Amino acid sequence: MLVGFRATEDSNRLPICVEPETGGIKPSDLSGVREDGQARYGASSDARMFHSDPGLNASSHARYRDRHRADALAAALAAAPGGSGRVFFVGYSQRVEEHEVHPVISVDSDAISSLPRLSTTKHTNMHMTVSLPIGVIEQLLTIATKSMAFREAPSHLTMLSERPAEDAVRAAAEALVYSVATMTGNFLAHSFYEGMSELVTMPYEGRAGAGALCLAKKDHPNVRVAIRLLNPVDVTAGREFRKVLELTRPGLDLLCDGDSIYGLGEVSDAYDGATEDVFRCSVVARGTWELEHCGTPLMRVVHSNPVVPRPPISERRFLDTIKRVFTAIDDAEAGHLWQIALVASQAPHGTMLVISDAAAEETTRLAPQAIAIEPQQIPADMFQSFTSIDGSLLLAPDGTCHAVGVILDGSAAGVGDAGRGARYNSAIRYVQTTRVPCVVLIVSEDGMIDIYPELAPRVAASQVEDAVRSLEVAAAAEPPNFEMIYKCRKEVERLAFYLNEDQVERSNAATQKAEDNRERLSQMRVYLAPFEIDPRMDSEFFTDLEAET
Repeated sequence: MLVGFRATEDSNRLPICVEPETGGIKPSDLSGVREDGQARYGASSDARMFHSDPGLNASSHARYRDRHRADALAAALAAAPGGSGRVFFVGYSQRVEEHEVHPVISVDSDAISSLPRLSTTKHTNMHMTVSLPIGVIEQLLTIATKSMAFREAPSHLTMLSERPAEDAVRAAAEALVYSVATMTGNFLAHSFYEGMSELVTMPYEGRAGAGALCLAKKDHPNVRVAIRLLNPVDVTAGREFRKVLELTRPGLDLLCDGDSIYGLGEVSDAYDGATEDVFRCSVVARGTWELEHCGTPLMRVVHSNPVVPRPPISERRFLDTIKRVFTAIDDAEAGHLWQIALVASQAPHGTMLVISDAAAEETTRLAPQAIAIEPQQIPADMFQSFTSIDGSLLLAPDGTCHAVGVILDGSAAGVGDAGRGARYNSAIRYVQTTRVPCVVLIVSEDGMIDIYPELAPRVAASQVEDAVRSLEVAAAAEPPNFEMIYKCRKEVERLAFYLNEDQVERSNAATQKAEDNRERLSQMRVYLAPFEIDPRMDSEFFTDLEAET
């Protein structure tokens, strides 16, 4: 949304404007923002800052006041009735006609609190980027503020950026890494991100890189230096950087101050994570590295694409898939399979876990390309040794292991992903062509973990019906609010897999009505693909509670 504050008192414009006006936030909710912002500014160290150049001093303090008003606005939005369950991020304002306009992004509070982040928001009075998602939000707000500087609408969107989303994510990743380096005490580590991204793409004598480095200042009391280099290696010296990575092993990381590698060692157990001044970067696979703090991954960079690290495997999703595919399985058996899956997910070179209702028969059929064993229940921790060889582990739903090193077969079935490896695609072909219930856990060498078949999550039937009704109500409103209509339609699109025949017809009719109104009012029409029944959908995709009601 946008929130504008009247720039001058002598203007006859409204003191506060909110866009969109139907978004649940009212100008009256924000009546105290100006005073709160001024109070925050007066109580801060910013108010006591002095720059010798008069022009710089004036512009800096204007920016400080603007930032504190933005913070006051975020607090007021969160406290407003329409802000319940949301976290608000507010950017710097831009003068647009008679108002100083702040761009605002709000996100679901539960969703963003579940993602990894740091707690240090400021360091030596500098703003810190505490996570990749929050960094992306901050970059988008910066883009929005700059965009409002156009006195006239640009003739083409590419005048702003050719790739705004990708640019924002990349800039956020660089800001996070720079913030991390700043927290360790290095304010000049502008090349560390580039150095790491180059390191992971560079082989050494044909080998992909593997190892880790500890990011900390040279004299940190909780970093044990085992070997100190007389001539530190600059992080931008790609070949030298890659060469010293070969010296690492578990318990012996490269030690880096953000600019150069100064030795090898490790972080002691005495390190207090609350200080947030020691971090670790791990080379996961060719082209992939990960930034973490105290064992919590903050960001993964895959072939120069920064992403939020996802959990290695979701227990909820795994158990949901297992119980839906193998309807006779009990909780104890599902729990045992989960423990085995956890061990398999740690396989350093990847593996596959095949759980089949016909494990015994498949062992006989695949015997020439498998190591058959006497069927038995094997403790979960023993499976670690089995994942070190090529091939899959073949189990029955009760956890009985029948074979290891299994090479799967399966004819081409018109499914797969050309961007993924042979392990992933062979698993999909196998599941698609088998005639018995089967689940495959695929652990790729780059750390990606997939469960196949990929079942759509179960939802409440009322959730789907409510979305369809909201679209109908929005489409029937006069005058039509097309922004609201397509907000409602987006929700129906998100749940399109679950629509029944009646809901498909009603959703398409509501869309048709909305477009008829658009054409009547503006002689313009938007053509959208109609909703259709998904043949894979049945009642099992609804939660048990909703099925009963």
